[in-house]
Amino acid sequence: MVEIEFRGYTFDTGLIIVFISAFIMLIWIILKLFRVIETPLIFELAPFMASLVVIFGFGMTIGKIVLSLKYLQNDMKEVKTEVKEIRDEMVFLKADFKHFVRYRKSLS
Repeated sequence: MVEIEFRGYTFDTGLIIVFISAFIMLIWIILKLFRVIETPLIFELAPFMASLVVIFGFGMTIGKIVLSLKYLQNDMKEVKTEVKEIRDEMVFLKADFKHFVRYRKSLS
């Protein structure tokens, strides 16, 4: 989904759709309870469709979070391998430095 920036905050359009749908459903239920809305049966399915949009939006948001966690996990694996390579190179550098110190002492 698209991210919207407003006054330094970042909003995900999936969450915006979820909250708007939930708000519309809540208003509709309140108006229906007070009998302000008298609708045919076909229009009474509107909250159910809004509920499906809410569920779909939550699913998309959770999927995005899981995907970013997978990317983070892969990045962590790469960092671990790089740290291991650096550790191995440090061992070789220490050995080279010891040989250099011995060589320098032998020249003196």
